[in-house]
Amino acid sequence: MELPRTLSIVSYAVNGRGLGHLSRQVAIHRWMRRYATFAGIRSQHWFLTTSEADTLLFHEGFAGFKLPSKSAVAEAGISKPSYLALAKQWIWHSVALLRPDLFVVDTFPGGSFQELLGVLDLCRHPALVLRPVRPEFAARPSFRALAGLYERVIVPSDAASEAGLADALRLDPQRLRFVGPIMRGEPFERLSRAKARSLLGVPEGVRCVLVSGGGGGDDGVGALFEAIEAAVPALGGEPVWLVYAAGPLFRGDPRGGPRRIWWTRPDLPRMHAAFDAAVCAGGFNSVHELGFAGVPTVFVPQRKVADDQHDRVRGWVDRGAALRVELGEGETLRARLVDALREVLDPARGPEIAGAARAMVPRNNARVAARELLSLSLPEGLLVQAEEELDDALLAEIHGLDVSLADLVQLAADLQGPAPIDRSALALAPAIDLLGESGGELPPTLLGRLARLLGRRIKSESVGPERLAEHLARLLQAPSTRGQGAALAMVLDALPGDRSLGGAAFVGRLRGILDAAANRGHDLLAVTRMILERASGSEGPRLYEELDQAIQASRPGRPPEGRP
Repeated sequence: MELPRTLSIVSYAVNGRGLGHLSRQVAIHRWMRRYATFAGIRSQHWFLTTSEADTLLFHEGFAGFKLPSKSAVAEAGISKPSYLALAKQWIWHSVALLRPDLFVVDTFPGGSFQELLGVLDLCRHPALVLRPVRPEFAARPSFRALAGLYERVIVPSDAASEAGLADALRLDPQRLRFVGPIMRGEPFERLSRAKARSLLGVPEGVRCVLVSGGGGGDDGVGALFEAIEAAVPALGGEPVWLVYAAGPLFRGDPRGGPRRIWWTRPDLPRMHAAFDAAVCAGGFNSVHELGFAGVPTVFVPQRKVADDQHDRVRGWVDRGAALRVELGEGETLRARLVDALREVLDPARGPEIAGAARAMVPRNNARVAARELLSLSLPEGLLVQAEEELDDALLAEIHGLDVSLADLVQLAADLQGPAPIDRSALALAPAIDLLGESGGELPPTLLGRLARLLGRRIKSESVGPERLAEHLARLLQAPSTRGQGAALAMVLDALPGDRSLGGAAFVGRLRGILDAAANRGHDLLAVTRMILERASGSEGPRLYEELDQAIQASRPGRPPEGRP
């Protein structure tokens, strides 16, 4: 399969006004962007959404087109027929102009109001990410027929727990993929407890509880917040800090005061280590994200049209992975919350719940979903290599080095040599090692240029990326070249290759020349001038002999700055 130069990916989250659909799609796009970067492909990511939480796209670096949600339109007094007519035309024209290679729809195969029937033919590869829905939804003939229009159907759950869904859809197993839960947060992105608490403003040594109403648009969110405020004083012991993540759709007043934090940023998954416990709605993303992070949680399920939060939370409670409290009236709800909070905050019971929750969500499968979707456009071998190379350990190292994935991949490609790059065999470890050896003093772009130049000069030896990185590190660690990366590039650019020497011998000889020049007080710019003066009439071993003689016979120059 020939690799495309660009890949246009459009995600469609026109199913409501909340955060769940959009958050799941963002999680997948983040991994598709990583894999496309590894493949050397310029990926374009577009979102069409009605979510009122679309600022998430801005924070993640994705482009979004926003259509008002049906709820917002109703509140604005716009008639439903007028809105539907406008929305259908807007959607059709948007997709027609973008003509995506991959069109990813979330949960509802026909769209929110059957607007996708005339759109799917405009896309090269339509795919559906089908969050588990109520069985009666999946069993509808129209739902099943529309799901059959997609090349790939990704279910963010396991096949064993969703056997009824597979039976209801009756899809070819080659098109249906059960990948497991999909979330935004990754372990290598998660902040330490101390760092997360510092950013939140929560001191060490106190109990801290996250309180969330999901997207924040449900009627019971305000009542839940009131009940939490009433329950906390009854816990006794040390004061409890509350961090309210109300959600972008919450319209009530922010809650402030002593030990109260109102958190509105969309980066909550990386803050989870700060919390001793949580009280949260039972949405698909919230349940799995908190379980993945091991936060012992009291879930308060909300009633939804297609999403059965009560059934989901019941499954977690039955496995000892969470507690559940139902919204009720006044003192009853407060008393239940007090009992539940005491249990999740208990030093013995809390860790038991956290461990069971982690066992429910052992990994984030956003990367698996991304690979399944990209397999419609990219070769399997390339995706396998990308998945193996871009593991958590390597991505954590990238974060530690403060370097972009694009720069790292380009450096790895430069180290592979001047021949056409085989991305299905591209190894990133040599580039990581070289960045570590440079101590962050040289930007990856300069290291890449040095690698290309050195690879061209070592002509008599087939040098793989590991050896090339090793040779370059030896050069950069020499006292005569330290801090002069750009000037070293000029030396390598001026210096002809020598077919008589292997890589190690070539580098050893070059270091000898550079060290001799440094001892005579000449910097690398002076060495470059000496090479250019002799390169026209000499080549190979003779050039190096003449260069060495010229250095030894030269008058001492001014020592480089920092050298005695």
